[in-house]
Amino acid sequence: ARLDVGFVPPGHTQMVQMVFPGTGGNAGRNMPMGLLHGSEVNFTGYEEKSENATAAMKAEMTDSGTQVVVGSVQQQTPRDKRPVFVVESFDFYAVEGDEDRRLAKQQKTAVIVLYQPCGNKLNKEVTVERVTSSFFGTAKGSFQQVLGVCSRGMVSFTGKVVGPIDGCPDSSDPMTTYIKVKEQLEGTPDWDNNEYKLMVVPKAWISVVGLG
Repeated sequence: ARLDVGFVPPGHTQMVQMVFPGTGGNAGRNMPMGLLHGSEVNFTGYEEKSENATAAMKAEMTDSGTQVVVGSVQQQTPRDKRPVFVVESFDFYAVEGDEDRRLAKQQKTAVIVLYQPCGNKLNKEVTVERVTSSFFGTAKGSFQQVLGVCSRGMVSFTGKVVGPIDGCPDSSDPMTTYIKVKEQLEGTPDWDNNEYKLMVVPKAWISVVGLG
């Protein structure tokens, strides 16, 4: 799995994608511990100005090699337009109470959106029923079952799978796609009443597996 990390610089409206050198394209197993959504972190680095270097970094983060750079992805798929910020160093801001946290029994909620962007269709095997079983079911190998084992029965999930839903973000990066999905679904009970939001999209749109 890989982590897509970004921020909007003060005074700007466009999101910047962050690259952590030496992590194999922001591979989750190599990323800094504690880098979570909502974390307060002071980053030092620079914006990559070379188009070739930027394209190579983006290709590595999507497991696509140089083929993405030369346009092998379907023509209707907009490329990831975000500038790249290369991280050189960082410091976490301390959050009071973190040192005292312990794992308590929790039931989390999630909505999983089957999304078909810009004419890219999901595989016919990707159905609401199949995804519901794979994520929320209790059969061996489901997300729910594995999470229960790993958390020693302390964490479980409930929620709903919705879709397929069609839309067309103007960039194929994960955050722009998420923002478009949010615009389409915000205000509905399925979106508003579930804490975690997950998207299932065609490989032609985002090729990397397990991006968060």
